[in-house]
Amino acid sequence: MFDPIKEIENYKFYDRTKHRYTLSASAIGNDILQLWHEQVGTEENQYRLGDMDAGSIMHLGLEQIFKSNKDLVIEERYQKQIGKWTISGKMDIIDEKEKVIYDIKTGKNYSRKKLLEEKEKNQYAIQLAVYNWLLCGGYKTKILWILKDSDITKNQPVFIVDDVPIMDEFAIEEYINSKINLLDVYLDSNKIPNECQDKWTRTINKITVNSKCMYYCKYSNNCKYFKPSINQALSKW
Repeated sequence: MFDPIKEIENYKFYDRTKHRYTLSASAIGNDILQLWHEQVGTEENQYRLGDMDAGSIMHLGLEQIFKSNKDLVIEERYQKQIGKWTISGKMDIIDEKEKVIYDIKTGKNYSRKKLLEEKEKNQYAIQLAVYNWLLCGGYKTKILWILKDSDITKNQPVFIVDDVPIMDEFAIEEYINSKINLLDVYLDSNKIPNECQDKWTRTINKITVNSKCMYYCKYSNNCKYFKPSINQALSKW
């Protein structure tokens, strides 16, 4: 019997297997604590279909739309070695003719606003800088947004393309090295890093929530620092 929901939930949107001394471009901008949890193999929270997979479903459709354009490289993975570490990135779209890397983000206007404010220090900008570094530099970088909370009745666009300022390939390599050197310190000493600094604290339905921990961290349920209040726990429902 055909069960569409079961088929969606069982689809392998991304590789969930963990590889020691491997960092993905999309994760490098995370706090050291999150990266440490991944490296030591902390058990992930019970799986549920979330924003990451909803975005992946959108990616599958967009890949069909763009694949006929012969100037584009779609969903290609690249990697480089820094000592024992492998830095890896799967790029959504590379326009080889115009030398542009596009990353597709299925998100909300809040995420776009944060990117525009933080510029090259934003996690998404860091991800794109790593992509540019993996391709040895020389690319412009853009994000194609699919904004889930835009209201078309108020003329709020759902699709937006933003130019993204990024660190150059020398600065991002220094940034990557700083991350892996710090990770090595914690991995070699068997110590847990300090608590995450930016927990995306927001007020949702008049409840103050560390939204990064509550909704976006795969390891929150097994993190010694995560002690949600009753209000936070209720907000998850």
